[in-house]
Amino acid sequence: AWAEALRLLARAESLEEPPTTITYSVAISACEKGAAWTEALDLLAGMHRRKLKADKIIYTAAISACAKGGQWAAATDVLNAMGDAALERGTISYSAAISACEHGGLWPRALDLLGEMANRRVPTNTIACGAALGACEKAGAWPKAIELLVAMEEGRVEKDILAVNAVMRACDRGGSCGK
Repeated sequence: AWAEALRLLARAESLEEPPTTITYSVAISACEKGAAWTEALDLLAGMHRRKLKADKIIYTAAISACAKGGQWAAATDVLNAMGDAALERGTISYSAAISACEHGGLWPRALDLLGEMANRRVPTNTIACGAALGACEKAGAWPKAIELLVAMEEGRVEKDILAVNAVMRACDRGGSCGK
């Protein structure tokens, strides 16, 4: 689907009336669904070259494309670019970037982003915390996983079975939880 969206966008660019923000938004969203992160970033750059204003939905779709493509650095770069563009980085944007960190097993960066959310008073949710727990799980960082689970409870973020399981697997991988 994303390849077809790119073909249609290329055809639209050859017409007298150039693509709009909506056209780019649809194409970037299609790239997100297909984990076509390089294409999503190219489209975002194309918007900037054309002086089209990307909104937070477009940026978040690009972050998600990077996350699905396992590109945590690119995802966090796009999150930072949102701030540079004076756009609100909300729960969904942060959750997508934290998910990218989870895929890379980068628990310190995932926890940094959660801390940034708290500092900016962006509400955390089960998805953001679950992705950070997943990063801790992959690294066997059980003390941080337990700490986050407690913080979720104190912050009244709903814990689901996936969160609890991630902590248990982090303990198992870390090899010293409860010993």
